[in-house]
Amino acid sequence: MVSRRGVRWVAPPFIACSFFACNALLDNEPVRTVDDGREAGVDRQGTDSVQATGTEAGGDQTSTEIPPDGGDAATTITIDVPLSFITPNGAIFGPADGGGVAITGTNGANHPVIVPIQQPAIGTDDYTVEAVVRASADCEYGVMTRMLADAGGGQVLGSRYGTGGDPKPFIGNMGTPDWNPPADSTGQPYTFSAGRYRMRVQAKGPEIRGMMWKDGAPVPANWEVGDLTAAYPKGRGVGFYVYFCYSAVLESLKVTIP
Repeated sequence: MVSRRGVRWVAPPFIACSFFACNALLDNEPVRTVDDGREAGVDRQGTDSVQATGTEAGGDQTSTEIPPDGGDAATTITIDVPLSFITPNGAIFGPADGGGVAITGTNGANHPVIVPIQQPAIGTDDYTVEAVVRASADCEYGVMTRMLADAGGGQVLGSRYGTGGDPKPFIGNMGTPDWNPPADSTGQPYTFSAGRYRMRVQAKGPEIRGMMWKDGAPVPANWEVGDLTAAYPKGRGVGFYVYFCYSAVLESLKVTIP
């Protein structure tokens, strides 16, 4: 079993949010074992510091759009993708062929994470994050919400949990020192095929829920994963992560409020 010690990392100045101890994980939390590829002996060097790579590719873009249900206008913040990221746990990343950004390796964590250099100015603790990911292989990648400065972690909507078996999306908490989320809530199995996938995760108070679908397919009628009750109701940071998956390309990332 991978231990979960209280290691802290130095927070980058661009994330402004609060942290409450995450001690409400389910008793039947799936255990990540070495057989599942989760190597307990992975070098954690670098998890207590912030390492920057790449260069900022411009500021955030803000636009206003009307939600499909015809309700009140929502503010959408689109985050520039190419090289406009920094890593809190040792990720190595760069531009991908065909556009977007890919995590290409890690310097200390088996779940490398990138977050925008300039975090979006989210005006509320309740918001929705949507990403478009180009995936050429069936592997684990995902979108982070409630990214927390004090502890270095947050809630994750992932594409699958580990390797083997039928893929199905999951939501779980990710934090230091191992950055190894449990599958606290899982959705229905799906058949993977290479292409673009859309991932949408909503943070509303302590409730986290999400959905994932193939680009071009109908949007799911209901939230497929969750509702997961997080141990904290606040946190406005966002990000992208992978688990030893260097073929997943983040093409777009946006935040919608309310």
